[in-house]
Amino acid sequence: MLYWIDYVRSWMRSEEGQDIIEYALMVVLVAVVGVILFGTIGGSIKNIWTEVQNVVTTAAGQVTT
Repeated sequence: MLYWIDYVRSWMRSEEGQDIIEYALMVVLVAVVGVILFGTIGGSIKNIWTEVQNVVTTAAGQVTT
């Protein structure tokens, strides 16, 4: 029984895996920020691409006539 108590105590004090948890938290943070940013500015990006498409279509129409 004392073996298991010592094992659990040493496991709780161990810092192995701490880096993995920190990297995982950073990845989650970056993903959440990315989702929020794309959700917020997604409409603006769509409007910009629509405007670019309209300009290119207009320019292509003027070249062919």
